[in-house]
Amino acid sequence: MNTGIINGKLARIACPAAVAAALALSGSLHAKSKTIFLTVDCDSGDSITKQLEKYPGESLDITVKGICNESVEIRGGDVVLHGNDRKTDGIAGAAKGDALVIRDAADVDVRELQLSNGVSGLRVVRSRENISLSNLLVFGNAANGILLDDSTATVTGVDIAENGLGLSTEAAIGIGALNGSDATCTECNIFATNPSETGIAGEAVRGSRLVFVASDLNGDLVWRATDHSTVIANESMLESTALNGNVAFANNYSRIGAFSSTMNSGITVSNNSTLELFGVTQDAPPGAVQGNFNVRRDSWLYARDLGGVPTLLDGIVTLDEFSRGRIRNFGAPSSVGPVICLNGSDVIIDAGVVGSGMGCPSAP
Repeated sequence: MNTGIINGKLARIACPAAVAAALALSGSLHAKSKTIFLTVDCDSGDSITKQLEKYPGESLDITVKGICNESVEIRGGDVVLHGNDRKTDGIAGAAKGDALVIRDAADVDVRELQLSNGVSGLRVVRSRENISLSNLLVFGNAANGILLDDSTATVTGVDIAENGLGLSTEAAIGIGALNGSDATCTECNIFATNPSETGIAGEAVRGSRLVFVASDLNGDLVWRATDHSTVIANESMLESTALNGNVAFANNYSRIGAFSSTMNSGITVSNNSTLELFGVTQDAPPGAVQGNFNVRRDSWLYARDLGGVPTLLDGIVTLDEFSRGRIRNFGAPSSVGPVICLNGSDVIIDAGVVGSGMGCPSAP
C-alpha cells in the first residue's frame, strides 16, 4: 500500500478543517474585548488612575462620582470617562500636572466632567482618531483650558473660564491647537482672561486649525492664528474684553474667517495672511470705540454682505505694504467706514457699498 498517497489525500481532506479552526482562533484572538464598566467614588478615596492601571488595554467605561484629586493620563484608548453631572463630578489636578491627559490614544470619549486645578485642564497629545470631548466644565487651571498637540478632536458644549490664574508672563489660552492639530468646537462658551497678561479664547499655531460653530467667545484677544494656521467662526459671537482690543490676529501665512457672526472690535492680519468676513456685523456696546481693521504685508481682505449698527468696519480699514482687498455687495448690502490704502496696496469696493473709500480704487 502506498502510504504516501493516502497520507497526502488525508492531508488535503483535513486541511480545510484545520484552516477553518485556525481562522476561528485568530478571529477570537483579535475580537474587540468586552467593555468593563467601572465606578470611581472619589469621595471614598477611589482613584481613576488605579482603575486605568488595573485594566491596561481593556475597553473601559468609567463613571466618576465626586471630585478626584489626582492627575489622570489615558494611553492607548478605547476608554469612556464620564460623570453624571459636571457640577459635582470631575478631576482636580495634582501639583504641577494637568488635570487630564490623553496621550497616544484613539477612541476616547470624555464627557460630563469638570477639570480644574491643573497646569492645563485637559491636554491631548498625539491622538487623532475618535477623540470626543463634550459637556465639560474647564476652570481654575494655572495655564490653559484645553490644549491639543499633534491631535484631532471633536469638542461640543464645553464651558471654559477663569484659567491662567497661575501665570505672570504668558498668555492664558481657552482652547489651543498646535503642531498640526485640528478641532471643531460647537456650542462652546469660552471666557479667557488673565489678570497679568493676555487672555486668548482660541489659538492655532504651527499648521493647526480651529473651527467654532454657534459659540460665544470672549477674551482680551479672542483669536490668534500664526505660522500657516487657521481659525474660523460660524454663527458665533466674538467679543474682546480688552479696552479697544482686537478680536483676532493672524500672522505668517495664516487665515482668519468669520461667517454669519457678530464681533465688537477689529482684526489685524499680516505677513501673507488672509481675512475673510462673510455676513458679519461689528456691533460695539454704546459709547465704545470701534476697533480698526488692519491688513498688512502682502495680506488679503475679502468681505461681503456686511451690516450692523454702527456699520461694520466702523473703525478705519487700512491696507498697507502691498496688500489687496475686495469688499462686495452679494446677497445683502454692505457698509464700511473709511478705507485707506498705503504703500502699494489697493482694494476694490463694489458700487452700492455704503461708506467711503479714501485713497483706494472703487468699482464703477
